[in-house]
Amino acid sequence: MDLAEVDAGGSSLMWSWWSLILCMCATWSSVRDGTGLVLTGLLDGAPEVLTLLDVVLVQQVSIPLLKVDDGTKVLFHSLHTWEDFFKLVDACCGFGGPTHGAHAVGVQTMVAVDSSARMVTLHKVHGGCEYVIGDAGCPQVIAGVWSTCNHAAVKSVGFSCQPFSQFGDRKGGADPCAMSLPNNLRAAPSQRVHGLVLSCVVPACRDPFVSQHLDRFVDWSGFVKENIILELSAFGQVQPLMQNQTQIDGQFLEFTHHQSQQVSNLQALMQAPSQHFYGQSETQYQCIQAMFENQLSHIRGLLRKSGSGFAAVLTVEPANLRGHCAENAVRIKLGSPKHIPGNGRRMMKFRHLWCLACLALGRPHRAGDPRVDPVGEIMRSSVLNEGAVDAGQTQSEDLQDPEDPVPELQLEVTSLAAPATSPTVTALPRNKAEMPDDDIQNLERSVLNLVNQGASPGMVTFVAEVRKLVHGKMKKELHLQHSATEKSLNASYVAIAGCSSRDWREMLNVALSRDVNGSSLETYKLPELAEDHRKCRDVEAERAERVADLQSLADVFMANTVYTCKLYAGNESDRLLPVGDSNRCIMDVEKYPLSSKTRHIDYLKDQLAFWDAEYQKIVDSRVQCTSNTKAYEAHKVTVDQAKTALAEVRTACNEAQAKMDETSCGYKASITKKCELVARCQESTWKTYNETLTTARTEEIFLKAQMSTLERIECYLGAFELSDMREGILQCKDKDFQQHEEVIKMSFHARARPEPSECQMDKENVAGYCAYEGKYYANTSNLSQSCNASCCSERCHP
Repeated sequence: MDLAEVDAGGSSLMWSWWSLILCMCATWSSVRDGTGLVLTGLLDGAPEVLTLLDVVLVQQVSIPLLKVDDGTKVLFHSLHTWEDFFKLVDACCGFGGPTHGAHAVGVQTMVAVDSSARMVTLHKVHGGCEYVIGDAGCPQVIAGVWSTCNHAAVKSVGFSCQPFSQFGDRKGGADPCAMSLPNNLRAAPSQRVHGLVLSCVVPACRDPFVSQHLDRFVDWSGFVKENIILELSAFGQVQPLMQNQTQIDGQFLEFTHHQSQQVSNLQALMQAPSQHFYGQSETQYQCIQAMFENQLSHIRGLLRKSGSGFAAVLTVEPANLRGHCAENAVRIKLGSPKHIPGNGRRMMKFRHLWCLACLALGRPHRAGDPRVDPVGEIMRSSVLNEGAVDAGQTQSEDLQDPEDPVPELQLEVTSLAAPATSPTVTALPRNKAEMPDDDIQNLERSVLNLVNQGASPGMVTFVAEVRKLVHGKMKKELHLQHSATEKSLNASYVAIAGCSSRDWREMLNVALSRDVNGSSLETYKLPELAEDHRKCRDVEAERAERVADLQSLADVFMANTVYTCKLYAGNESDRLLPVGDSNRCIMDVEKYPLSSKTRHIDYLKDQLAFWDAEYQKIVDSRVQCTSNTKAYEAHKVTVDQAKTALAEVRTACNEAQAKMDETSCGYKASITKKCELVARCQESTWKTYNETLTTARTEEIFLKAQMSTLERIECYLGAFELSDMREGILQCKDKDFQQHEEVIKMSFHARARPEPSECQMDKENVAGYCAYEGKYYANTSNLSQSCNASCCSERCHP
């Protein structure tokens, strides 16, 4: 069933969709074309990588939607440690051949899987592990193996030989037994193994069915392929022939496989005539050659320090098997994959070692001699030196320049002519906290072994190349690691000053454009508010001046009214004496003589004129009082209207001032918050700097120990150039390299804490300060009221 043909489905999906689920498990949330996925359902925890088996496809477009239900099996994965690479899952285990070989190199079988119960019964005779019966590619079996494998990182598969062997039916992919290969290939990513060892007969490497499935698996999984053929052509010896062909060696495309010079050199030496180590048997001579080449190859591997995935394809040719194999050699390349590309995490690498284990470890010198010859002891020492890796040191950051190639060291044939004496390695007493990396310790021990075994003309070139690589590559990596940590330390220190590097006036510009509630309306800008307030106060001043003028005129009207009304009242309502006097009523004989014939007429005319004038005076005063009273009342209405308008303007101006003042308080609050953030930022960054410094000091111990060991290694190498080599070795052992210039360069120095920055603010823009009132109140005709905003007090602050 193709994914493009599915809109919605259930948990019973076909193999093509299940293979796609395995592919998704290898890259978690994206498939090969980068399409995102949506997963619904409850997951117990949040692992970096997980495998979903029998998941429900809810929808296919536009974003695939997956659902975890009761039938879904969820396998949680975490990063493997160094110890996990010594744990094996033996799939298609048969009677347990891979388990025997694994024990020889210190690898323990955790769980064995086979579809035949009889084979599992045979395996139990010597196994001592967990067992699962069933098809290794079945989801239920995959889940069962995952739950019992104890986080194993290596898996071996002895896929069926019958379809490909010259003694079988040779049907290839047409034989149903051939499906054991694709089934196990599908199971490998879901179990998150990092090493896959496939074993079968040699013709399987040339079979189109096998090649097609291996190429397809490598294409989508990212494994690197390598083929190893072991021809058991003679009794008592093994000839491994390295081929640059297919099969699986690692999990990620970043790994570049370097063909082992060990094998090619060993082949050439084994084919050369036996002219060294007189008195030794041919087999012993070859083992001695293998021992020397193994130690030098081990040093090459440590110097190369190339991270890689791990696995190998082991093909065994059943040629010329007479009796049993008395001697056998097993090579395993160990490492760990990087994280999946694109997830943003650091790419970590395990260091790698070459382990060569000679199971027979030599033969007695003669029949009945119970002693083991020096060859076996030397081989055993080589294996112990190469296998002494602390499980605690599992990860290291890859600081090597990808463009910096590491040359393959060439070793002359004459370099193997050193005396076959047992190595003498003296452990140097050091502080445990200052112990260097295990790889460098192994390198130091291996170099010391070679020095103790003696120099030869062929060693000079090798030592020169080792010294070049130690100085040009390993020290370079330490300096790069120190430089990266130093940059991180400096960046964390610079971040402290960066907390207050932003200009406070820039913060002012931001704050002045917003009110205290964070509004970004234009009307809340402080400069515009100040301008509105000033204009409002100008209008208020004009209105107040008009009210004053009208009030002055009203006072005049009031005075006239009072005067005229008082005059009227005095002439009429408030008059106490009658108009005129008694004399007015007596006819004056002088004015009106008796002799005048018109004296009475004249007297009456004068009386009439007098009383008429008095009357008119009273009438006029009343008219004036009434008129002035009406004029005053009319003017008073105008004054009242002007006062009302003035009160309204004043209220609006006070509101504008309050808005302006409160906006200014918002600026102050912003500055205060900024200062608090700066203070917290400085405290946090200072804490981060100290944590970084603590980490750097811990790394300093590690770097100094490594650099000190490298300097000691160079000292050992320099012993080759001394006439008294033993004395030179002793001096190297006794010398304190902690005071060496290169070691001191690995130090990290603490720096003083910067002074905290002062919290600054522009007082002329902060309400409550006198400078603010001088800027925003001075040009308002003294009409601004006292500040009553949240940041103001009764009196302004200087």
